[in-house]
Amino acid sequence: MTRDAGTPEAGTPDAGTDRTPAQVDRRGFLKVAGAVAASTAVATGIAARVLTRPEPATHVVARRHEGDIPADHQHRAWARAQAWVVPLLVQNLVAPHAPALVIPELRVRALHNGERIALLVEWADDAEDAVDSMARFRDAVAVQLPVDTATTPGVTMGAVNQPVHIMQWRAAWQRDVDRGRQGVREAFPNSFRDAAPEDLMGEEAAQQFYPALVANNPMARRDRTSPVEDLSAVGFGSLTAQDKQTATGRGVFDRGWHVVLSTPLAAGEHKTSLHPGLTTSIAFAVWDGGAGNRGSRKQWSNWTDLELEA
Repeated sequence: MTRDAGTPEAGTPDAGTDRTPAQVDRRGFLKVAGAVAASTAVATGIAARVLTRPEPATHVVARRHEGDIPADHQHRAWARAQAWVVPLLVQNLVAPHAPALVIPELRVRALHNGERIALLVEWADDAEDAVDSMARFRDAVAVQLPVDTATTPGVTMGAVNQPVHIMQWRAAWQRDVDRGRQGVREAFPNSFRDAAPEDLMGEEAAQQFYPALVANNPMARRDRTSPVEDLSAVGFGSLTAQDKQTATGRGVFDRGWHVVLSTPLAAGEHKTSLHPGLTTSIAFAVWDGGAGNRGSRKQWSNWTDLELEA
Protein backbone atom coordinates (compact mmCIF):
# COMPACT_ATOMS: atom_id res chain seq x y z
CA MET A 1 0.00 0.00 0.00
CA THR A 2 1.14 3.50 -0.66
CA ARG A 3 0.91 6.22 1.97
CA ASP A 4 -0.75 9.54 1.22
CA ALA A 5 2.03 12.09 1.15
CA GLY A 6 -0.14 14.53 3.09
CA THR A 7 -0.81 12.12 5.95
CA PRO A 8 1.94 11.71 8.60
CA GLU A 9 2.84 8.24 9.77
CA ALA A 10 1.91 7.15 13.25
CA GLY A 11 4.64 8.18 15.67
CA THR A 12 6.13 10.83 13.36
CA PRO A 13 5.94 14.55 14.15
CA ASP A 14 2.89 16.37 12.81
CA ALA A 15 3.91 18.86 10.16
CA GLY A 16 4.51 22.31 11.66
CA THR A 17 3.66 21.27 15.24
CA ASP A 18 6.54 19.06 16.49
CA ARG A 19 3.87 16.99 18.28
CA THR A 20 2.68 13.45 17.60
CA PRO A 21 -1.09 12.73 17.16
CA ALA A 22 -1.01 10.93 20.51
CA GLN A 23 0.33 14.07 22.16
CA VAL A 24 -2.30 16.18 20.41
CA ASP A 25 -5.07 13.87 21.57
CA ARG A 26 -3.75 13.84 25.15
CA ARG A 27 -3.45 17.61 25.37
CA GLY A 28 -6.86 18.08 23.75
CA PHE A 29 -8.38 15.70 26.27
CA LEU A 30 -6.80 17.60 29.16
CA LYS A 31 -8.13 20.91 27.79
CA VAL A 32 -11.64 19.53 27.42
CA ALA A 33 -11.50 17.89 30.85
CA GLY A 34 -10.30 21.15 32.41
CA ALA A 35 -13.08 23.12 30.74
CA VAL A 36 -15.69 20.61 31.91
CA ALA A 37 -14.32 20.74 35.47
CA ALA A 38 -14.34 24.54 35.48
CA SER A 39 -17.89 24.74 34.14
CA THR A 40 -19.00 22.14 36.68
CA ALA A 41 -17.44 24.17 39.48
CA VAL A 42 -19.16 27.33 38.29
CA ALA A 43 -22.49 25.54 37.99
CA THR A 44 -22.01 24.00 41.44
CA GLY A 45 -21.21 27.43 42.90
CA ILE A 46 -24.30 28.96 41.32
CA ALA A 47 -26.45 26.10 42.57
CA ALA A 48 -24.97 26.49 46.05
CA ARG A 49 -25.76 30.20 46.05
CA VAL A 50 -29.30 29.51 44.91
CA LEU A 51 -29.77 26.87 47.59
CA THR A 52 -28.36 29.12 50.34
CA ARG A 53 -30.13 32.33 49.25
CA PRO A 54 -32.37 33.53 52.13
CA GLU A 55 -36.10 33.22 51.72
CA PRO A 56 -37.94 36.45 50.83
CA ALA A 57 -39.06 38.36 53.91
CA THR A 58 -42.68 37.75 54.86
CA HIS A 59 -42.79 40.32 57.66
CA VAL A 60 -40.64 42.93 59.36
CA VAL A 61 -37.82 41.48 61.46
CA ALA A 62 -35.87 43.86 63.73
CA ARG A 63 -32.37 42.43 63.71
CA ARG A 64 -30.32 42.63 66.91
CA HIS A 65 -27.60 45.29 66.65
CA GLU A 66 -24.83 45.92 69.15
CA GLY A 67 -24.21 49.57 69.98
CA ASP A 68 -25.99 52.70 68.82
CA ILE A 69 -28.34 52.24 65.89
CA PRO A 70 -27.09 54.30 62.92
CA ALA A 71 -29.26 57.17 61.69
CA ASP A 72 -27.36 57.08 58.38
CA HIS A 73 -29.33 54.93 55.93
CA GLN A 74 -26.09 54.04 54.08
CA HIS A 75 -24.49 52.45 57.15
CA ARG A 76 -23.48 48.83 56.54
CA ALA A 77 -25.66 47.69 59.46
CA TRP A 78 -28.77 48.46 57.43
CA ALA A 79 -27.47 46.45 54.48
CA ARG A 80 -27.27 43.38 56.72
CA ALA A 81 -30.91 43.75 57.77
CA GLN A 82 -33.38 41.97 55.50
CA ALA A 83 -35.77 44.27 53.63
CA TRP A 84 -39.50 43.64 53.49
CA VAL A 85 -41.47 45.07 50.58
CA VAL A 86 -44.70 46.58 51.93
CA PRO A 87 -47.55 46.66 49.39
CA LEU A 88 -49.71 49.77 49.72
CA LEU A 89 -53.37 50.58 49.10
CA VAL A 90 -54.97 53.87 48.16
CA GLN A 91 -57.04 55.38 50.98
CA ASN A 92 -60.65 55.21 49.74
CA LEU A 93 -62.42 54.11 52.93
CA VAL A 94 -63.41 57.58 54.15
CA ALA A 95 -63.69 60.98 52.49
CA PRO A 96 -61.71 62.77 51.33
CA HIS A 97 -60.22 59.92 49.33
CA ALA A 98 -56.84 59.83 47.64
CA PRO A 99 -57.47 60.09 43.89
CA ALA A 100 -54.83 57.55 42.83
CA LEU A 101 -52.20 55.15 44.11
CA VAL A 102 -48.98 57.09 43.48
CA ILE A 103 -46.67 55.14 45.83
CA PRO A 104 -47.31 51.41 45.34
CA GLU A 105 -44.83 50.07 47.87
CA LEU A 106 -42.31 50.74 50.63
CA ARG A 107 -39.12 48.89 51.55
CA VAL A 108 -38.65 48.46 55.30
CA ARG A 109 -35.70 47.27 57.37
CA ALA A 110 -35.52 47.22 61.17
CA LEU A 111 -32.84 47.09 63.88
CA HIS A 112 -32.95 47.08 67.68
CA ASN A 113 -30.23 47.14 70.33
CA GLY A 114 -32.26 46.11 73.36
CA GLU A 115 -33.05 49.73 74.24
CA ARG A 116 -34.33 51.31 71.04
CA ILE A 117 -35.86 50.10 67.79
CA ALA A 118 -35.35 51.86 64.46
CA LEU A 119 -36.99 51.37 61.08
CA LEU A 120 -35.50 52.36 57.73
CA VAL A 121 -38.40 53.14 55.39
CA GLU A 122 -37.61 53.82 51.72
CA TRP A 123 -39.68 54.62 48.65
CA ALA A 124 -39.22 56.00 45.14
CA ASP A 125 -40.22 59.62 44.52
CA ASP A 126 -39.57 61.89 41.55
CA ALA A 127 -39.36 65.10 43.57
CA GLU A 128 -38.56 66.32 47.06
CA ASP A 129 -41.64 68.04 48.50
CA ALA A 130 -40.49 69.67 51.73
CA VAL A 131 -42.42 72.95 51.93
CA ASP A 132 -45.78 73.51 53.63
CA SER A 133 -47.70 76.46 52.20
CA MET A 134 -50.90 77.37 50.37
CA ALA A 135 -51.69 74.58 47.87
CA ARG A 136 -48.28 72.97 48.50
CA PHE A 137 -47.95 69.82 50.57
CA ARG A 138 -45.04 67.87 52.00
CA ASP A 139 -43.95 64.29 51.74
CA ALA A 140 -44.40 62.22 54.88
CA VAL A 141 -44.44 58.69 56.26
CA ALA A 142 -45.97 57.18 59.41
CA VAL A 143 -45.49 53.97 61.37
CA GLN A 144 -48.40 52.58 63.41
CA LEU A 145 -48.12 50.19 66.38
CA PRO A 146 -50.77 48.91 68.81
CA VAL A 147 -50.38 50.26 72.35
CA ASP A 148 -51.40 46.80 73.60
CA THR A 149 -48.97 44.58 71.71
CA ALA A 150 -51.07 41.47 72.42
CA THR A 151 -53.94 42.83 70.31
CA THR A 152 -54.43 43.84 66.69
CA PRO A 153 -56.79 46.86 66.67
CA GLY A 154 -58.47 48.28 63.61
CA VAL A 155 -55.84 49.26 61.07
CA THR A 156 -57.81 52.47 60.48
CA MET A 157 -55.94 54.29 63.27
CA GLY A 158 -57.23 52.06 66.05
CA ALA A 159 -60.61 52.13 67.77
CA VAL A 160 -62.22 53.00 71.10
CA ASN A 161 -60.41 51.04 73.84
CA GLN A 162 -57.87 49.94 71.21
CA PRO A 163 -55.44 52.88 70.95
CA VAL A 164 -52.51 52.97 68.54
CA HIS A 165 -49.14 54.68 68.78
CA ILE A 166 -48.15 56.51 65.59
CA MET A 167 -44.79 58.02 64.67
CA GLN A 168 -44.94 60.41 61.73
CA TRP A 169 -41.97 61.90 59.89
CA ARG A 170 -42.52 65.02 57.77
CA ALA A 171 -40.20 66.30 55.05
CA ALA A 172 -41.00 69.93 55.93
CA TRP A 173 -39.96 69.33 59.54
CA GLN A 174 -36.75 67.68 58.34
CA ARG A 175 -36.04 70.82 56.35
CA ASP A 176 -36.66 72.94 59.47
CA VAL A 177 -34.20 70.81 61.47
CA ASP A 178 -31.55 70.85 58.73
CA ARG A 179 -31.77 74.50 57.62
CA GLY A 180 -33.59 76.37 60.34
CA ARG A 181 -37.27 77.22 60.42
CA GLN A 182 -38.76 77.60 56.96
CA GLY A 183 -41.31 80.41 56.83
CA VAL A 184 -43.17 82.59 54.37
CA ARG A 185 -39.96 83.87 52.78
CA GLU A 186 -38.84 80.33 51.91
CA ALA A 187 -42.26 79.29 50.62
CA PHE A 188 -42.72 82.48 48.60
CA PRO A 189 -39.28 83.90 47.71
CA ASN A 190 -40.75 86.99 46.00
CA SER A 191 -42.88 88.02 48.97
CA PHE A 192 -42.06 91.10 51.05
CA ARG A 193 -42.72 91.94 54.67
CA ASP A 194 -41.37 95.20 56.06
CA ALA A 195 -41.84 94.38 59.77
CA ALA A 196 -43.05 91.61 62.06
CA PRO A 197 -45.78 92.37 64.63
CA GLU A 198 -43.34 91.95 67.53
CA ASP A 199 -41.05 94.54 65.97
CA LEU A 200 -43.83 97.15 66.19
CA MET A 201 -45.65 96.33 69.43
CA GLY A 202 -43.45 94.00 71.47
CA GLU A 203 -43.63 90.28 72.14
CA GLU A 204 -46.60 90.28 74.53
CA ALA A 205 -48.94 92.40 72.40
CA ALA A 206 -47.90 90.54 69.26
CA GLN A 207 -49.13 87.22 70.65
CA GLN A 208 -52.60 87.93 69.29
CA PHE A 209 -51.15 87.41 65.81
CA TYR A 210 -49.79 83.95 66.69
CA PRO A 211 -52.69 82.03 68.29
CA ALA A 212 -51.36 78.59 67.30
CA LEU A 213 -47.96 79.37 68.78
CA VAL A 214 -49.50 80.69 72.02
CA ALA A 215 -51.73 77.61 72.26
CA ASN A 216 -48.58 75.44 71.98
CA ASN A 217 -49.78 73.80 68.78
CA PRO A 218 -46.92 71.50 67.72
CA MET A 219 -47.51 72.43 64.08
CA ALA A 220 -46.50 76.04 64.86
CA ARG A 221 -43.29 75.39 66.79
CA ARG A 222 -40.31 77.56 65.91
CA ASP A 223 -37.68 75.56 67.81
CA ARG A 224 -38.12 72.19 66.13
CA THR A 225 -35.44 69.66 67.07
CA SER A 226 -36.92 66.46 65.57
CA PRO A 227 -38.71 65.77 62.27
CA VAL A 228 -40.71 62.95 63.92
CA GLU A 229 -43.82 63.33 66.08
CA ASP A 230 -45.32 60.86 68.57
CA LEU A 231 -49.11 60.65 68.16
CA SER A 232 -52.04 58.67 69.57
CA ALA A 233 -55.32 57.71 67.93
CA VAL A 234 -58.48 55.70 68.66
CA GLY A 235 -60.00 55.89 65.17
CA PHE A 236 -60.49 58.38 62.35
CA GLY A 237 -60.45 62.03 63.43
CA SER A 238 -58.86 61.32 66.82
CA LEU A 239 -55.19 61.91 66.04
CA THR A 240 -53.55 63.69 68.99
CA ALA A 241 -49.97 64.78 69.66
CA GLN A 242 -48.51 63.11 72.74
CA ASP A 243 -47.28 65.25 75.61
CA LYS A 244 -43.94 63.47 75.85
CA GLN A 245 -42.05 63.24 72.57
CA THR A 246 -39.48 60.42 72.51
CA ALA A 247 -39.29 59.45 68.83
CA THR A 248 -36.42 60.65 66.67
CA GLY A 249 -35.50 60.27 63.04
CA ARG A 250 -33.86 61.55 59.93
CA GLY A 251 -34.83 61.56 56.25
CA VAL A 252 -32.58 61.98 53.22
CA PHE A 253 -33.77 62.51 49.65
CA ASP A 254 -31.74 60.74 46.96
CA ARG A 255 -33.87 59.66 44.00
CA GLY A 256 -36.49 58.88 46.62
CA TRP A 257 -36.76 59.05 50.39
CA HIS A 258 -34.69 57.13 52.92
CA VAL A 259 -36.18 57.73 56.37
CA VAL A 260 -35.00 56.31 59.69
CA LEU A 261 -37.50 56.47 62.58
CA SER A 262 -36.49 55.43 66.09
CA THR A 263 -38.26 55.03 69.42
CA PRO A 264 -37.32 53.57 72.83
CA LEU A 265 -38.51 50.01 73.41
CA ALA A 266 -39.99 51.23 76.71
CA ALA A 267 -41.43 54.41 75.22
CA GLY A 268 -43.75 55.37 78.08
CA GLU A 269 -47.44 56.00 78.72
CA HIS A 270 -49.82 55.86 75.73
CA LYS A 271 -47.04 54.34 73.62
CA THR A 272 -46.04 50.88 72.51
CA SER A 273 -43.71 48.96 74.83
CA LEU A 274 -41.55 46.39 73.06
CA HIS A 275 -38.90 43.87 74.09
CA PRO A 276 -36.54 41.41 72.37
CA GLY A 277 -38.27 38.19 71.35
CA LEU A 278 -41.67 39.89 70.96
CA THR A 279 -43.84 39.62 67.85
CA THR A 280 -46.54 42.25 67.42
CA SER A 281 -48.23 44.16 64.59
CA ILE A 282 -47.08 47.11 62.49
CA ALA A 283 -48.61 49.17 59.68
CA PHE A 284 -47.53 52.09 57.51
CA ALA A 285 -48.85 55.15 55.67
CA VAL A 286 -47.11 57.46 53.21
CA TRP A 287 -47.93 60.79 51.55
CA ASP A 288 -46.65 62.25 48.26
CA GLY A 289 -46.99 66.02 48.61
CA GLY A 290 -46.41 66.62 44.91
CA ALA A 291 -49.47 64.49 44.12
CA GLY A 292 -51.63 66.52 46.50
CA ASN A 293 -51.51 63.95 49.31
CA ARG A 294 -52.36 65.34 52.76
CA GLY A 295 -54.56 64.29 55.64
CA SER A 296 -56.57 61.23 54.66
CA ARG A 297 -55.36 61.45 51.03
CA LYS A 298 -52.59 58.89 51.41
CA GLN A 299 -51.38 55.34 50.77
CA TRP A 300 -51.60 52.82 53.58
CA SER A 301 -50.72 49.24 54.40
CA ASN A 302 -52.54 46.55 56.31
CA TRP A 303 -51.12 45.11 59.51
CA THR A 304 -48.16 42.77 59.24
CA ASP A 305 -46.00 41.10 61.89
CA LEU A 306 -43.09 42.90 63.53
CA GLU A 307 -40.63 40.48 65.15
CA LEU A 308 -37.83 41.65 67.46
CA GLU A 309 -34.88 39.28 67.26
CA ALA A 310 -34.06 37.83 70.69
